[in-house]
Amino acid sequence: VELCYVPREGFCDAHERRIRSEIQEKLGPGTRLSLRAVREIPTTRSGKRQTVVQELPVDEVLAGVRPVS
Repeated sequence: VELCYVPREGFCDAHERRIRSEIQEKLGPGTRLSLRAVREIPTTRSGKRQTVVQELPVDEVLAGVRPVS
């Protein structure tokens, strides 16, 4: 899982550690989590921001065609 975020002024390593800790607790120890600071979260053509971008081929994974890596 990759989490992209736009840090506000004053954002520090302690904030990132807390975010990582709380999200990792929800995801469980078997899930790899990567945090990435970005300048902005792009909008869709309709002007909205996507909260979740799922790129895992869920149908293939559930059908057993493709393992989760």
